[in-house]
Amino acid sequence: MSNALYGNVLPNPEEADFLGIITDPVVEAIGPKGLLGNLPGSNVVVGAVTILLGVVMIFLAVRWLGKILQLIVVGRAKKLLEKSIGGNPMVAMGAGAAVTVAAQSSSVTTSVMIPFAGSGALTPRQIYPMTLGANVGTTVTTIIAAMAVTGGGGEAALTIAFVHLLFNVFGIAIIYGIPFLRPIPLRCAELLAKVAAQRKYIAIAWVLGVFIILPTAMIFAKVVFF
Repeated sequence: MSNALYGNVLPNPEEADFLGIITDPVVEAIGPKGLLGNLPGSNVVVGAVTILLGVVMIFLAVRWLGKILQLIVVGRAKKLLEKSIGGNPMVAMGAGAAVTVAAQSSSVTTSVMIPFAGSGALTPRQIYPMTLGANVGTTVTTIIAAMAVTGGGGEAALTIAFVHLLFNVFGIAIIYGIPFLRPIPLRCAELLAKVAAQRKYIAIAWVLGVFIILPTAMIFAKVVFF
């Protein structure tokens, strides 16, 4: 695939950053270059406060969005949402991919779906295929970025981008395509959510362990032993 497409140069994906156009003015006004930049202390202090404020704003946004959805997603609006996203899994996957391509972030797509689940407008089973589509959509930005690379490393960059794409596509084809494997990720997620809802520290330990400690340990083991 990379051999077939290598040499086609596309625009920088940052030029199509729609969310950036909306959020950049707010970031500039509040962030390290704006209001928070006037805080006393080093850049480390300013950065830490910026991160903390960002996390707080995410929680507030999700909480308020959930309350708003409970008010507006009722009656015909709820039926339309269930029909368009919660009805056909392939439609939901396509919607997840399309939204992620526009937002250039699968995290944005997934975060938007969380209040729908929290408000009861959609069930986790209905949102499940949309998150899979988001995982495919997020690879488009990588491919565009790789096709914009010129020079000797351009083909290698495009190859890695297609590895990213095919890993997600084949993963969906195997896990979601085989009926007895399909419910396993959802059931595991529901079990973890049930436990984490009762004990918040388990959710924190899961994130730290799976996404930080375990990968770091594997990299360290590879460097030391291999």
